[in-house]
Amino acid sequence: MATISLGQTSNNGNVQTQSIDRIYVSKATASDSGTLETGKAWVNHTGTDAATATSNFKLVVYSDTAGEPDALLAVSDESSFFGTPEQQVSATFTGSNRISIVSGTDYWVGICIEDAGVASHAISRANTADLGKIKNAEYTGGPLDPFGTPSFTLNGPYDIYMEFDTEGIPPGGGGGIVSVKSSGTFASSATKVKLGGTFVSKTAKIKVGGSFS
Repeated sequence: MATISLGQTSNNGNVQTQSIDRIYVSKATASDSGTLETGKAWVNHTGTDAATATSNFKLVVYSDTAGEPDALLAVSDESSFFGTPEQQVSATFTGSNRISIVSGTDYWVGICIEDAGVASHAISRANTADLGKIKNAEYTGGPLDPFGTPSFTLNGPYDIYMEFDTEGIPPGGGGGIVSVKSSGTFASSATKVKLGGTFVSKTAKIKVGGSFS
């Protein structure tokens, strides 16, 4: 397996700040297929009491319909961050939220964040017009499903990305050969199945019962 990213992996020099429950998402296209595992985001607190503020959050993945975020596909376990240093936080997707990511499909990835109180949360972002979608929505009981009409469309994308493991593909695309039998004996004429790349002289054999020759 290989770990693939979905979303904005770099940390850019701009931030989106607010003191309200919100969902922030940006569109991303999957470059491969696999199973959703984790996500990461660059965040901070600003303003009064920022140094002692705590924000709870969940990372989210929405479907894309006609270029807009739509159905909630996955939500991470809840996590939190504290204080003022800009930091990269992470959260894990478990159970039914470990969805299948499909190569070539557009998704909206982001964060559902709870109001920190007096302080404002700050979400790191890039600065291209109209690439960030925001929904003002209560954190408790959320995230919203469906996303609905965005409250704002602002600059982005947000510095948030998901990580997923490719399915059945060895790191680097493979290049080995696998012979599979349910029983019996492997022989030199055994059927070989190529996983990717070029055939090599060595054959990796996987058996369930029987013996190797």
